[in-house]
Amino acid sequence: MGPASFCSILAPPSPISRFISNQPYLSLLETKCTTMRNLQIIHAQLIKTGLARNTIAASRLLALAAAGDVNYAYLVFTQIQKPNLFIWNTIIRAFSNSSTPITAISLFLQMLLTSPVQPQRLTYPSLFKAYSQLGLARDGTQLHARVIKQGLQFDPFIRNTVINMYANCGFLSEAIKLFDEDEGEGDDFDMVSWNTMIMGMARNGEIENAQRLFDKMPSRNALSWNSMISGCVRNGKCMEALQLFGQMQMENVRPCEFTMVSLLNASACLGALKQGEWIHDYIRKDNMELNMIVVTAIVDMYCKCGSVDKGLAVFEAAPPSMKGLSCWNAIILGLARNGREREALTFFSRLEESTEHKPDGVSFIGALAACCHAGLVDEAREYFSLMTQKYKIQPSMKHYGCLIDVLGRVGMLEEAKEVIRRMPMKADEVMGILALRLLEA
Repeated sequence: MGPASFCSILAPPSPISRFISNQPYLSLLETKCTTMRNLQIIHAQLIKTGLARNTIAASRLLALAAAGDVNYAYLVFTQIQKPNLFIWNTIIRAFSNSSTPITAISLFLQMLLTSPVQPQRLTYPSLFKAYSQLGLARDGTQLHARVIKQGLQFDPFIRNTVINMYANCGFLSEAIKLFDEDEGEGDDFDMVSWNTMIMGMARNGEIENAQRLFDKMPSRNALSWNSMISGCVRNGKCMEALQLFGQMQMENVRPCEFTMVSLLNASACLGALKQGEWIHDYIRKDNMELNMIVVTAIVDMYCKCGSVDKGLAVFEAAPPSMKGLSCWNAIILGLARNGREREALTFFSRLEESTEHKPDGVSFIGALAACCHAGLVDEAREYFSLMTQKYKIQPSMKHYGCLIDVLGRVGMLEEAKEVIRRMPMKADEVMGILALRLLEA
């Protein structure tokens, strides 16, 4: 077949494609819009030319805005006079993926009450995701009932997000009912259902049932292994997590960084330094991409396994962009718990001087624990005051425990008793024993 006849079988451009190609600013949206600033400049030109009122233009603008800044996307949405289904789905999906998923539900209600456009199958997965993130499965049951009335309950995308909502929120019996209905299909979406159920069961302490499902899976992907390994670690079955990793390697499944974080946490839990070192070496040799979570897990593992110098080396070698507050807390706590209290307080001072982070409640537990182990009563008082006065952090039982412990260690029993009397919360079992000893002294 010659070139001419080949060209003749190509589909002609769609009306939307022709419309976009004929509008210079819309073409720029497709080809040159790489930042939110670019988008705002083009948006201003669309408003000047009146194109912003065109549904096609507004849809493209909204889709790009939703990928970069959900609040700006909402401003774009409010200027669209008659949103079509694509526009409603775009803004609802954007907020379901944001830090304020409740807005997705509010927009859905607005759609039902004010728009002639009715939700369709692509509308619902985002809403079930929003309910899942909010932990509102009980409210999500009403949406589930609506889906059933529309005959969409067996749609794979909808089904999987409904199962995820129930499983993530602890409604395991409801999730199991839906899962069992489609257990035998064995398609790609079924893999999503299997993984969702395993994660949901593990998250809710049903690790044996999660393992049973995992063993029954007709096939497994990397997410299946990661879900099972992280579930074991979450439920204190750290040795089982390491054994699963061995099986994973035998099946030639390549782990992701999330799997390695779970394995590092398992090694830290067991105090298994050699295993932790091997995992760290595996990460290096496999050229896995490091991020804040991985770096923090490595530092934490070395500190909990008693190899603080290696933890320090990893911490100092990491660029600032990979040292989140959790990483700072891991090194402060690690030093405090390994007899290097002064260094812990030095790192706390470095954290205070940092422009990227400020100490949180965990940071102060590290500082107070260091003071407690070293018997630094004056410093403990100062840190406690700094926490409440400067940083406005409400002390927890652990903060009070550290302060009372250091006061008791140096024989300042009356002051320790006074702190106990002034505590706004009821003492837990450990604190109760400590308080009883002090009050009887």
